[in-house]
Amino acid sequence: MKLNPAKCSFGVSFGKFLGYIVTHRGIEANPEQIKAIHSIPSPRNVKEVQKLTGRMAALSRFISRLSDKSHAFSETLKNPKDFKWTEKCESALHELKANLTTPPLLSKPLLGEVLLLYLAVSEHAVSAVLSREEGTKQLPIYYVSKALLDAETRYSHLEKLALGLMAVVLGEYDVIFRPATVIKSQVLADFVAEFSPALLPVLEHEIRLRNGIEEEGECTLHVAGSSNVRGAGVGIILTSPAGNTTSRAVRCNFKATNNKSEYEALIAGLSLAHQLGAENIEVYSDSQLIINQAQGEYQAKDDSMIWYLAVAQRLIKMFKSCKLTQISREQNSQADALANLGSVLETHTQMSIPFLVLQWPATLVEPSNEEISAIEEEETWMTPLVWYLEDDILPEDRNESRKIMKEAARYCLSQGKLYRRSFSGPYLRCLTPREAARILVELHEGDCGSHSSGRSLVLRAKSTGYYWPTMAEDANQNAKLCDKCQRHAPVSKLRPEYLKSISSPWPFRKWGMDIVGKFSMAPGQKVFLLIVTDYFSKWVEAEALSKITDVQIRKFIRTHVITRFGVPEEIVTDNGPQFTSQFQGVLQRLGHKALLRYTSTPSI
Repeated sequence: MKLNPAKCSFGVSFGKFLGYIVTHRGIEANPEQIKAIHSIPSPRNVKEVQKLTGRMAALSRFISRLSDKSHAFSETLKNPKDFKWTEKCESALHELKANLTTPPLLSKPLLGEVLLLYLAVSEHAVSAVLSREEGTKQLPIYYVSKALLDAETRYSHLEKLALGLMAVVLGEYDVIFRPATVIKSQVLADFVAEFSPALLPVLEHEIRLRNGIEEEGECTLHVAGSSNVRGAGVGIILTSPAGNTTSRAVRCNFKATNNKSEYEALIAGLSLAHQLGAENIEVYSDSQLIINQAQGEYQAKDDSMIWYLAVAQRLIKMFKSCKLTQISREQNSQADALANLGSVLETHTQMSIPFLVLQWPATLVEPSNEEISAIEEEETWMTPLVWYLEDDILPEDRNESRKIMKEAARYCLSQGKLYRRSFSGPYLRCLTPREAARILVELHEGDCGSHSSGRSLVLRAKSTGYYWPTMAEDANQNAKLCDKCQRHAPVSKLRPEYLKSISSPWPFRKWGMDIVGKFSMAPGQKVFLLIVTDYFSKWVEAEALSKITDVQIRKFIRTHVITRFGVPEEIVTDNGPQFTSQFQGVLQRLGHKALLRYTSTPSI
C-alpha cells in the first residue's frame, strides 16, 4: 500500500478538508459553496427550491437558525402543483445571501474543555450554538437547528426549549445549567437577539401560569366518579388560587362500583394536586360515604373500601391542610360531566382535556419509601447490586460475591435509583418485576402502543430508558397474554405436526394378500383362511378354504376384489407357490396393469 502524493499535505498553514477550509485560526466555510448560493437566481419551480435548500444544508453548521430562515422555502414545497414564490421567500433569500457575505469562523474545541450551549426558540424551529471560551472571547464551534413538526409547533415555549436541549442525545455527557451571562461575542449576541424579544412576554406568562399553583391560598378540587354497564369514569377539576383550571377525564379499564369509582376520583385528584405542588387544598365531592369515611365519621367494613381509604389517607397527609366537603350533585355538575365523559362544562373558551386510561387500580400502587410499613420490601434482582454499591455488602458465597462484583461494574446508583450503564446512549433505569410488567403493558397496548412483541418491544423499552434482565422473556410472555394480539394475529398455515408418508395414495389401489392356517377343521373341512387387506382404508376381505390353489386364489380375487372395488394397481404377497404359478398371467389377461410384488411377509 502506498500513499497518494496528490492527496497528502504536510507542513501547510491551511488546506481543504472534508469540504471545509481548515486554517490555524479555525474552520471556515468553503468559498465555492458560498458562491454557489450567491449566484443562484430566484427559484421558478420546486426543483430549483430543492437545489437551494440542498446548498444551504451543505453550510448548515455555519448558518445561524437555518431552519427558521428556510421556513419560507419549506412552505413552497408543501404544494408542488401550485408553486408560488412570494415576497416573503424573496426577502428570506436576500437575507440568507447577506448573512453569508461574512460567514462566521468556527473554533476547534480542546480536549477536556468545558463547552457552552446556547438554546433559542422560535415559532417554527429550535436552534442551538455550541461555543467555547478563549480568554475574554466566546468562539462558536457549531450551529444546529431543527424545524418543528406540526404537533411540536403547538408546544409551549418552555416545552420547545426542553425539546431543543435534546436530553436523550446529551444524556451521556455532564450537562450543567447556568443562567445566561454577558455574551462576549457579537455572533452569539446576534443569535440570541434574533429570537428573544418577541417571545419574552409569552414566556413570562407561561412561567406565571406554571407557578400559579404555588401561590398563597387554597386550591379547590372537585371530584366525581361514575359507574355503568359501559365502564367506570373519573372526573377531576383542580383550580389554583390564581384562577387557573386543570381538568381531567379518566376512564378506568377495570370493573369498579360507584363507591370504588368515587374513591378513584378522590385519589386521582389528590395525586394531581400533589404533583402540581399544591400544599393547601379543599376537596368537594357529592359522595356522602367517601367524604365521611375519609373524615373518620363512617367506618369502612368492606376490604376493598379499607384499602381505598388507606391510600386516600396517605395522600391527604402529604398536604399541609386538606378540607373535605360534601356538596350536592348539582353543585358538582362539571366534575360529574367529566366523569360521565359528557360535554356540559361551563366555559366559553376552547379547552384541551387529556383523556387518560388507568390500567390498574390505585390500591396496587407501591407505597412510598417515606411510609412506615410493617411489611418488609421484597428482594429483587437489584437488591444484591444495591447493597454492594451502597454499603459494600457481598454474599457469603465466594462465587456469588465474585459474580456480583463483576456485574456491579455495569451499574451505578443515582439518588437512590439503580441505573445500568449504556455503551452509546443514556443510562437505563433498572426496574423491579412489578414495575417492568406495568411498563410492558403501557408500551405494548398503551396510548402509544403498537402491539409489538419480542425483540421490537425490548428495543422500545430500552430506547425509553428502562432495563431488567428478563426483558426478552417478559416481552414474549406479555404478547401471548394480550387479547387483541391473539384475536388479530395472522393465522398460521403450518400443520400441527410433521406430515407422515402413506403406503397408498388412494383407497383400494394397493392390497396385501396372505394365507393364514392351518386351523382346526371347520365344517366343510375348511382349515385355511385367505385374506386381502387394503393398505389405505384397512378394509379386509376373507374366505375360509379347505385347500389353497391358484384357481381358488384367482376366483377369490375376482369375486371379492375386482367385482367390488375395481382392478387394483398392486397386490403384495409372499413368495408362496400359489401366488407364483399362473396368477400373474391371469391378471395381465384381464387387461389391467396390476403389479404382483413379492415380499417375505406382506406389511398390512
